[in-house]
Amino acid sequence: MKTGWREVSVREILQLEYGKPLDDSYRKPNGRFPVYGANGEKDRTDKFYYDKPSIIIGRKGSAGEINLTETKFWPLDVTYFVKFDEHQHDLRFIYYLLKTLELTKLAKGVKPGINRDEVYSLVTRVPPFAEQQRIVGILDETFDSIATVKANAEKNLINARDLFQSVLFQAVIGKTTKEWRETMRTGKTSADFDFKELLRQIAATDRKSGRTQDTTGHEAVTSIIPEEWRHTSIEQLFNLIDYRGKTALKSNVGRRLITARNIKMGFLSDEPVAFISEEQYKKWMVRGFPKPGDILFVTEGHTMGFVALNTRDDDFALAQRTITLQPPVPFNTKYFFYFMLSAHFQNLVKLNATGAAAVGMKASKFRSLPLAFPSFAEQSIIVDKLDTMDQETRHLNAIYQKKIAALDVLKKALLDQAFSGQL
Repeated sequence: MKTGWREVSVREILQLEYGKPLDDSYRKPNGRFPVYGANGEKDRTDKFYYDKPSIIIGRKGSAGEINLTETKFWPLDVTYFVKFDEHQHDLRFIYYLLKTLELTKLAKGVKPGINRDEVYSLVTRVPPFAEQQRIVGILDETFDSIATVKANAEKNLINARDLFQSVLFQAVIGKTTKEWRETMRTGKTSADFDFKELLRQIAATDRKSGRTQDTTGHEAVTSIIPEEWRHTSIEQLFNLIDYRGKTALKSNVGRRLITARNIKMGFLSDEPVAFISEEQYKKWMVRGFPKPGDILFVTEGHTMGFVALNTRDDDFALAQRTITLQPPVPFNTKYFFYFMLSAHFQNLVKLNATGAAAVGMKASKFRSLPLAFPSFAEQSIIVDKLDTMDQETRHLNAIYQKKIAALDVLKKALLDQAFSGQL
């Protein structure tokens, strides 16, 4: 151990005091002092419970979460707050020290909580006061620099996504292919022919039309597409496989179960992994089977509107809160997938959703949502452009995500060095 450092328990460094409830009548949006819950500032108030800088630790709920406050504050009863000897220990040193102890790992129970005696029993190393301040100075300066770099990486990440969304919107409403249409001198006949031929093929299939219900805001789509295009609806082009309203009984092994949590905005994730038994699969999958190229859409919950293309080739089961859009006859669905990713379509989904606590969209309304229909040749050009842009965006995202993750690893490494006496 480095000279002057002591091996001590947390109990020898600090006290953890219980927070207190605060009546709602004392909470004010523009109050002078912060009100802290288990995972950060929750409100403001003109009252304060403790008048010294301190550290708030989540006791219940977000147990082990740590927040630093350097002003008077009110800690709620789901928290602990720290008292310590200001002549022996530096506030920010204790804050960084607690970060290294990873208190969230102490959380237990259905509603996770941490016991302060377990925190007290943790053993760590502490240098003299002057050395604490030196370490804090180095960490503060370094972490400020890391925060700046991380903020720039996060901004670049957002910019890359915004750029893709901008290109996406221009593409799916025909602006990026305007010159191509003029060069090819395509009139209404091209999209008309493809559209009518597709509807003729669909009409020849043995399909049952679902109930539709009028929706609002169609003009947001129909008014901005080129005059050479047609507009249609989900009901006209797709069969819906709907497994909403029921929950499949999960198993440890068997067929993969794809839930709404697997459907991200723009792609199908393999995580989380869930299964149903072979026997349950046969009983469950009676409404239809998803195929590669189908469009998977989340119609309920906080991820309502998330849409992904089915890129799996296995026979998986579908869980509730999702609708599968399956073409009755073979055609490339990717243009329509991209269209559903666009901000205008997403806004229509939100506009026609119902519910407050549990937001959702009725299948009858979902069927009525409008889709733009360019000719198949133009669809192919648009898809090629967006595929290329999507690949570039994903590449940039991977770079920025990797950089952000590396910065977090660097922070942890610096903390480990600091509290092992290597700074």
